[in-house]
Amino acid sequence: MEHSNRDTTAPFVGETEFVDPDDSSEHVKIYIHMAQPVFHDERLQADFGQHNNEQRNFVTVLKSCVKQYNQAELQKRVKEANGALNLKLDGVDVVLQRGTHFHFNRKDEKGLF
Repeated sequence: MEHSNRDTTAPFVGETEFVDPDDSSEHVKIYIHMAQPVFHDERLQADFGQHNNEQRNFVTVLKSCVKQYNQAELQKRVKEANGALNLKLDGVDVVLQRGTHFHFNRKDEKGLF
C-alpha cells in the first residue's frame, strides 16, 4: 500500500525496515497498523448528520462505535445481514451499508478483499 494511503488514526502496532546488504540506497520501511473500517464521511453526513446536536456529533460517535468491533465480528454481522450493519445508537435505528457507508478496511475499499 502506498504511504499516502496510510491511516495514521488506526492503532499503531510497530514498524520494521529492510536495507539491501548489497546496496544501502535500496531500503523499505514498513509501518504496521491494525486494520479498521474505512468510512465514506460525505455519505454518512448526508444520511445521519441530521442526528448531530450541540452535545455530540452523531456521525463521529457512530464511527467510533463501528470501530469497536473486531474485524471478524464486523464481517460476520454484515454477512449475516446481507451487506448491512444494523445498530441502535442513542435511540436511532441505523443501517450502514457496506460499500456505501463503509468498507471493512483499505483492502476491501480497493476491491482486494
